[in-house]
Amino acid sequence: MKSVKRLTLMTLLFSLFALSGCASIGPGSVTRDRFDYTGAVGESWKSQMLLNVVKIRYGDAPVFLDVGQIVAGYSFQRNLGASATVPVFNGSPPSSVPTGTFGLSGGGLYNDSPTITYAPLAGERFARSLMMPIPPSAIMNVVQAGFPVETVFRLAVQSVNGVDNRRIKDISVQPADPEFYALLQNLRRIQNSGDIGMRMTQEDRQVQLEMVLRSKPAAAVESARINVTKILGLNPADRVFRVVYGAVPSDDKRSPF
Repeated sequence: MKSVKRLTLMTLLFSLFALSGCASIGPGSVTRDRFDYTGAVGESWKSQMLLNVVKIRYGDAPVFLDVGQIVAGYSFQRNLGASATVPVFNGSPPSSVPTGTFGLSGGGLYNDSPTITYAPLAGERFARSLMMPIPPSAIMNVVQAGFPVETVFRLAVQSVNGVDNRRIKDISVQPADPEFYALLQNLRRIQNSGDIGMRMTQEDRQVQLEMVLRSKPAAAVESARINVTKILGLNPADRVFRVVYGAVPSDDKRSPF
């Protein structure tokens, strides 16, 4: 009888310890869910962007669907029950009558219910984001951050001071001007040297973007700077040029995109 009571007590204690070990599932899910959701959202954005690029290429209307909110909810419910009855007899009980009963019950319920909301990009916001050109400040800031100027200009710039990039017209392709590739090569050489910079100035309550070329660079960099000014029709003596949005320059101190 003592061995049965001891076994019962050990079973209860083991069950309590097992359930207490699963007391919290939140901290363990943070690392797993954070990277999994980040990867899933990133891959979906890549696929969506590629699909919309193909749609624009063939004259179809692009559709953008933004992931507005992700809420991952977890719950784990557990229960444990035990019951015991011990009949009392005056004397020894009959051999066919049990002297006691014992019952142990346990259960658990795990629930994973993520909620993801989507917000379609439409209306005026969609029209502005699709039709408005990329600001020159955004393009030059990307270059200033260290991204290759060839890649940035080929993807985001249509022309610089009348030097045209490659264009797609309906089903035909207009090749870029030969000077455009020469411009990119010389700008890349200046970018690799670190002798090019951007700065913002305030003039007439408007923020102006200026491209600054350092003085006394290496001979190869100076040669590249002169080549850039010749291609763009800028004054070779100047080292500060204003970057603006437009089709053609208004003077030899401006570089319109």
